[in-house]
Amino acid sequence: MGPIDPCKAYKLGLSLGRIHASSLSYGINRLRVKGIGLEYVDFREYQEGDDLKHVDWKVSARLPDPGQGYRLIVKEYEEERMHRAVIAVDLSLSMSFREKPWALGYSLTLIASTAYTLGDRAVLATLSSSGVEYRHSRPESIPFMVKRFVCEKGFSGSSSREDLLQIMRLVKRRDTVVLFTDYDNEPGAFLELSRGVTLRDGFLYVVAVLDPAEVGIEASGIAAMSPLESEGLVLGSLEKIYEGIRAHVNRVNAALAASPASAVLVNSKWAPGARWHIIRGYIGSRAREPYKWGL
Repeated sequence: MGPIDPCKAYKLGLSLGRIHASSLSYGINRLRVKGIGLEYVDFREYQEGDDLKHVDWKVSARLPDPGQGYRLIVKEYEEERMHRAVIAVDLSLSMSFREKPWALGYSLTLIASTAYTLGDRAVLATLSSSGVEYRHSRPESIPFMVKRFVCEKGFSGSSSREDLLQIMRLVKRRDTVVLFTDYDNEPGAFLELSRGVTLRDGFLYVVAVLDPAEVGIEASGIAAMSPLESEGLVLGSLEKIYEGIRAHVNRVNAALAASPASAVLVNSKWAPGARWHIIRGYIGSRAREPYKWGL
């Protein structure tokens, strides 16, 4: 079998995801929206990215912060209580392996469709060799924005703990963070990101993509393998190499299972069979209910 083109694979997954999403039937959370500036319902501390016009200067002046001047307090309007999802997509090289772009396009389309149906707002964050780039968007547009990125720029670079934690600068209070990534990450990074999101009264949902060929093939002997996201070769017997890979996957799964986050394993070959779990994980995350499947 020849190499799989990542752009073509992603588009095929997106197309099937749209077909399956259009046939789904699930409830909708109604949201009460009174409009920008018509009525505020609460106060909270200023967060990076907040509009200064919403700062209540009288309340702020009554709350001095010793050694740091004053604490800025902003008015929280009813519209700000609409649910927002930060959809972070790992586009590093390891995500281009075999059918993983197909699984990414499929699962991303399902969640984007669910977010759109539930009336959520969204922010897209992409992680690649260009660092973390983000853009506000309608949920239904996000799979197509990622398609453009994949087909024009391609997968590049490597993901790291620092890259994952950069997502935190986009997170506001009560956000749901949906992270599409693979197992080429440090187990502790997921725990650290989950705790950081939780401190902001948000919730993390990890969609972990895995291709069967990553954890074992029917072969034996001595091999020299070149990992996609690191320089140099890995030398040794295939049995030992895959034993190490499987051990790492188990450590990541254990970290995800121990975290307060939701997590779903999407096996690229059988992604459609996981479609209800993918959607259930997102709906549960909005309600701050941890959901684990396939780990």
